[in-house]
Amino acid sequence: MSKFYLGDANTEIELDSQTDLSSASDYEIRVLKPSGAVLSLVSTIVSLTKLKATITELDEIGTWKAQIWANVGTWSGLGETYKFKVYDPYK
Repeated sequence: MSKFYLGDANTEIELDSQTDLSSASDYEIRVLKPSGAVLSLVSTIVSLTKLKATITELDEIGTWKAQIWANVGTWSGLGETYKFKVYDPYK
């Protein structure tokens, strides 16, 4: 991922679940903002193990965390946590 800044709009993220999602009945990317607010993003499967989604606006400075949530067969749960930092502009 590249460097992200406060106010960036329509930022696309792609996460790898490292699990076959082809039989998933439900899935999304969940994002935890630095404030503790959680976003549930409508996602698209882009390969056997990867999801892609768009964050409308990066509106908080700090460390954001993202995870894939999926329902595959009888299992449902979260994948690995990915972290990225949102910086103050011009930093």
